[in-house]
Amino acid sequence: PLLRSSRGLFAPRLEATAGAQPVSRADLLRLLSHLQHYVPEPGAADDFVLGQQLEQLLLTISVRSGTRRFIGGDDEDMINLIEQVFRFIASDDNLPICLRAVLARLQIPLLKVALLDRGLLSRASHPARRLLNELAAAGLGCDPGEQGQGDALQLRAEHVVQRLLIDFAEDSRLFGELLEDFLGQTQHERRRTELFEQRTRDAEEGRANASLARRQVQQVLSQRLRGRVWPQAVVQMLSNNWSQVMMLAWLRHGETSLGWRNALQTLDTLLASVMPSLAPQVLMHQVPPLLKSLRDGLASVGTDSLVTREFFRKLQQLHLRAYAGDAEIDEDDILVTQDILVTLAEEADGPGLQPAGEQGKVSQKVQRLRMGTWIEVSDDGGIQRCKLVARLDSCDKLVFANRSGMKVREWSGAGLDQALEAGTVRVLDDGPLFERALEAVIETLRRSGQAAL
Repeated sequence: PLLRSSRGLFAPRLEATAGAQPVSRADLLRLLSHLQHYVPEPGAADDFVLGQQLEQLLLTISVRSGTRRFIGGDDEDMINLIEQVFRFIASDDNLPICLRAVLARLQIPLLKVALLDRGLLSRASHPARRLLNELAAAGLGCDPGEQGQGDALQLRAEHVVQRLLIDFAEDSRLFGELLEDFLGQTQHERRRTELFEQRTRDAEEGRANASLARRQVQQVLSQRLRGRVWPQAVVQMLSNNWSQVMMLAWLRHGETSLGWRNALQTLDTLLASVMPSLAPQVLMHQVPPLLKSLRDGLASVGTDSLVTREFFRKLQQLHLRAYAGDAEIDEDDILVTQDILVTLAEEADGPGLQPAGEQGKVSQKVQRLRMGTWIEVSDDGGIQRCKLVARLDSCDKLVFANRSGMKVREWSGAGLDQALEAGTVRVLDDGPLFERALEAVIETLRRSGQAAL
């Protein structure tokens, strides 16, 4: 009933009149099979419109037979429905432009399937419907800059479409064969992409844990050193070298582990050993195990042996000073007035990455982004498509990778919110294409029907 309001819009001069005869379903299929061989290539300058082409064929048949021929109401409804489905596909900005042009050529084959089997409209598992959806899903992550005649995915899609235009008559099993072939060809690529995505996730989680460890170590060192006078050699060694030992213990075993507690104990023992308040006999008892702990820890993080020896030489002088009870400030002593900062070379952002941005309230739209969601970014770097492959709550970071699985963008939750609000990022609808198109057409027809009442 929803489609009846559209009748007459298709081939309006060939409506049923006195003495006119409807074209049989079989004849209509033959006409469509004839026309599908003339569907232009993607991007060709051609005004091929299915309705107009059918109208011309019907006029020719009417003249030759001497009887006015027209398309029956049910068949016209199906033609109108499929035409509107493909009109949606042609304007769907979730699809790359070049892929829209390729998929648009499937209008006649899909129309023929719909005329032969209404299950196309009712079954999501229908091979023709699945083939269209798989072609669209595979190309969703294509960037405009990487599309062209040499793009392997686009070439595979064009090959599938060309096979249908050349070989499909009325045996719908061809769709199932092409679907199986296409999925087989893309299986290796999907597995490779998943492997790279997992590596990206592992690397980002490693960096996030390293950042947590660094903050924990910075807090510990700042609490113990800031606001007091310490030998410069001790401050430098703790900041540059022992901090790495502590981070390694935190990363490997956690902050409740024996390794972490031992690193803290060595830190506290070292600081106590250079203070004159320590009793000489206690100092003499603690120094040997302290030196062993320091030597083993520094070796575990690859500290240069020359650095270690030089520090131990200075530490010996500091212990002699402490043993003598000398409380005077030496010229090499420094007042630590600021928090201790530990740097991680691995944390430097790569090219093209977005700054994390300020912490702030995150919208539900960002909170509900599921893993694998595709977005399109439009900024000074051009247009780029990427998908969410890692969400790191510990450091408020969302990581996005291209269709090869390589990291290309990252945002904080608030930063992504701002980009969405500014329009430089938009979330793509990656739902099954045929279902989205059919739902949109039905909704449009319903609104049109209500407006006409």
